[in-house]
Order: sequence, then C-alpha cells, then structure tokens
Amino acid sequence: MFHSPTEEIRTPISTRTLIQFEENERIYGKKLAIEMMANKFDSEERRAVKEVLELHLRGNESGN
Repeated sequence: MFHSPTEEIRTPISTRTLIQFEENERIYGKKLAIEMMANKFDSEERRAVKEVLELHLRGNESGN
C-alpha cells in the first residue's frame, strides 16, 4: 500500500507532548490545541496530524 508523504507521520511523539496537547485543549480549546500540536511537525506532516487529532477529539466526545 502506497502512502503519500502527507498521509504519514514520521516525527516521533513523546508522552509529554501528548500530555501537553491535552492540557492545551483544556486551557485553549480544540482548535488552538490542534494548531499548536501540528506546528511541532514538519509541514508535510501537519495535515495528517490535524486529521488524527480531530478524530481523537471526536472519539472522546462520543465516549462521554
């Protein structure tokens, strides 16, 4: 299966970065937290990062 560079995230993500994302989401809201997290990645990865984070947050909303 072939993936274009925009469909892959190759930058490692630490546990601390994930915790920081959740804290930013609580403090600043979803939209800004996603932008802040996406900016930690190369420009080619940002679209995929945003999509994953949006799916993650949508999943958390439906689980509540």
